[in-house]
Amino acid sequence: MGFAVDYELVTLSQDASAFREHQESRWWESDEPFAALAELVARGGPAARGAHALAALWRDIVMDIPPATAALFIGHSGELEQALVACFPNADHGAWGRTFDALEGARLTFDGDPPFFTEVEILRFTTEFP
Repeated sequence: MGFAVDYELVTLSQDASAFREHQESRWWESDEPFAALAELVARGGPAARGAHALAALWRDIVMDIPPATAALFIGHSGELEQALVACFPNADHGAWGRTFDALEGARLTFDGDPPFFTEVEILRFTTEFP
């Protein structure tokens, strides 16, 4: 990514029941995958606990960075999507479009007292890969 890695955190332990919920839901195959994922998270089961745990990790990391700096989160297999839905449970998830491709993600604003994620901008790669 062009930056030195000065902090790395291996994600949470693997929960077989959460994997089962995701597999049964197959939210990523939906025409509105973020909305389908939000429905799964709203159920409050193992997948929801995993999504909220990822969001809590994001919050804990940004709480420790100096003002006017940024943190880059890289995820795989729906991790970014899960944390975003947990961070913004009342968003218009249907408007977020498809799941992320390579080099795509979101820019979040973290503010307030106590601080929380206040805004999200979905970022899409606009050029075709070779």
